[in-house]
Amino acid sequence: STTAPIEVTVNFSEMVSGLAFDEIMTAGLVALTAADISPASTVMTMSYTITVTPLDSLTNDAVISLMILEISAKDSATNGNIASEVAMTTWEDPNVPMVMSSRIINNNDSTDVLVNPTAGTNFLLEVTFSENVTIGSGTIAYINATQLTGGNGPQTTNNIFTVGFLSNGAGAVTITIPAGYITAADNGTATTEDFETGLLAP
Repeated sequence: STTAPIEVTVNFSEMVSGLAFDEIMTAGLVALTAADISPASTVMTMSYTITVTPLDSLTNDAVISLMILEISAKDSATNGNIASEVAMTTWEDPNVPMVMSSRIINNNDSTDVLVNPTAGTNFLLEVTFSENVTIGSGTIAYINATQLTGGNGPQTTNNIFTVGFLSNGAGAVTITIPAGYITAADNGTATTEDFETGLLAP
């Protein structure tokens, strides 16, 4: 995955110095160096900027974290800081194609958006992604429908994915596209997505 540096601001209640890269505990991040901390440890300051970079091996929705250890920085009277709380966030893979919109449409008329299709309706699930996509691996799961094949089977055109279904009967149709089924040219893979029609008329 492509990763980009993230700037983290650390504020103290008074002027301190001495914060060093080996006094910061991290998870999911590339090892820190002195160059990642500004200003330098010899400078008295109330605010540090720490530049962190997520690991290339992270998967989407992985947790990254940072914590300042106890007595990492000291004031002019050499009083050390208490340990900070753990700052945590969820990392979103920039390569992952995101769902921008989706709709259920009449298989014979793309302008006919179906809200409550009747049982036995032949329809298409159309999903628009944030970038051009192709079909990867895995199997679409569905409830109360039969997936169509051939010309109505799964296919992509630029950033649009479509797949045809025949609704089986009364009740909602649920369609699940698993993680990895949709991929992008930059090797990102979409996360699991669930789609559901309105209540089908009997």
